[in-house]
Amino acid sequence: AGIRKGDRILEVNGTNVEGATHKQVVDYIRSGGDSLTLTVISVPEQVAEKLEPSDESSGPSYIDYSERRSLPISIPDCNYSDHMGDRHVVFNIYMAGRHLCSRRYREFDT
Repeated sequence: AGIRKGDRILEVNGTNVEGATHKQVVDYIRSGGDSLTLTVISVPEQVAEKLEPSDESSGPSYIDYSERRSLPISIPDCNYSDHMGDRHVVFNIYMAGRHLCSRRYREFDT
């Protein structure tokens, strides 16, 4: 049947992508090479319309957030990086126990 507008991708090639950004999911898909396995949840068309941003500026769109769940994000460690004579603290960010990324302190405000 294929993927339809509003479907949510939960895993890409066995990697959980819940809570990942659109760019991160696209990167996972592209890095899969010749093989691609997706775990997808389909939502009814009416629900999909509520989840997608509206093109119309005529009024507010209402989204039911009652079924959303939070993902545990932790920053249990950090290290120091020397770059061009500057020393920076780099925080290692984990989501659901998996290393998600590393960020310098100033990158948290973007």
